[in-house]
Amino acid sequence: AADVILSALRDFSCHCREPYFFGDEFTLVDIALAPWAVGIRMDVLRHYRNFEIPMNEEYERYHAWAKAISQRPSFKATACTDLPAMIGIYRRYAEGTALSKVGDAVRGGSAMP
Repeated sequence: AADVILSALRDFSCHCREPYFFGDEFTLVDIALAPWAVGIRMDVLRHYRNFEIPMNEEYERYHAWAKAISQRPSFKATACTDLPAMIGIYRRYAEGTALSKVGDAVRGGSAMP
């Protein structure tokens, strides 16, 4: 899964115009991706899977984008900052014990229902 995420972020970096995906304008692309690709969910991935996005030229635009997103007042006002709570929320998925269709999909490596 890490290779898939890193590949997608490399593609994102190649197309990102900075500071936001389409340049100076903050758009739906940024709004849709930010909760998943910036902030605490990345910290949860680091916690459970030691996942890191490399700090190199391939991901330079991603990191610039993530920084711009994380500095927006709207992101700061709505982003979860309680890492222990998020770790707890995702624990069942990370340990493979979630009893749901989403948990089944995660364990099976298939599409989400």
